[in-house]
Amino acid sequence: MTHSIILRTENVSRQFGGLAALTDVSIDIEEGKIHSIIGPNGAGKTTFFNVLSGRIPSSSGNVHFAGRSITGLTQYKVARLGIARSYQITTIFPKLKVLDNLMVAGQSGKAFNFWRSSFSFKEDVDRSMELLKMVGLEQKADLLASQLSHGEQRYLDIAIALRTAPKLLLLDEPTAGMSPVETEETVKIIRRLAEKLTVVLVEHKMEMIMKISERITVLHFGQVLAEGTPAEIQANDEVQRAYLGGGRDKEELEHPA
Repeated sequence: MTHSIILRTENVSRQFGGLAALTDVSIDIEEGKIHSIIGPNGAGKTTFFNVLSGRIPSSSGNVHFAGRSITGLTQYKVARLGIARSYQITTIFPKLKVLDNLMVAGQSGKAFNFWRSSFSFKEDVDRSMELLKMVGLEQKADLLASQLSHGEQRYLDIAIALRTAPKLLLLDEPTAGMSPVETEETVKIIRRLAEKLTVVLVEHKMEMIMKISERITVLHFGQVLAEGTPAEIQANDEVQRAYLGGGRDKEELEHPA
């Protein structure tokens, strides 16, 4: 099956003073696939996500999404075009109920109307409950978000990102701090999401990356070191030398559980 390109970066660079965080990064993201961005700390992964989502502008280069240039657009404009993201640090409202977190997120793309109809409100509730079911939290809709476990709060964060009905979802270390059981549940959630939209994720857990990804891009010192299928990345000697450097990480790359 041929997949169209939903996101393309062309020679994207980003400098912070004298530091080159990204240098001429060109990546194609195919629609409907799970594409992972990996690399050691400081490789430029989060900076790349910040550029894609409009949180910071690139210093040079171009970003195209769904057939149009989004280079230099602000974060809210990028979000309204169909790109959503989660962050390494969970961004929920802990003092609100789980359902209310999604209701608030659902209003972010709408003009406020105090006299909105009850039918519209019901639609918002139904859509929010649908997303909670997708991440396994439908039974906890009436709990305060602070009462959820760490893993469940991460799932809620994903649901909040989905509330704007994106075409592409950026997940920045979605399993950070999770137990193996929670990580496995996250894999299931991401696979369900990938049936409906394109997913790009940054992760450090090699076992998860090799299990879930259809394409992988390796960043090293802000540049693209390699790109390919999990099997191709596993077999890439340059990736093993520059990124993994042998030892346990290399073994995980070559023989993921």
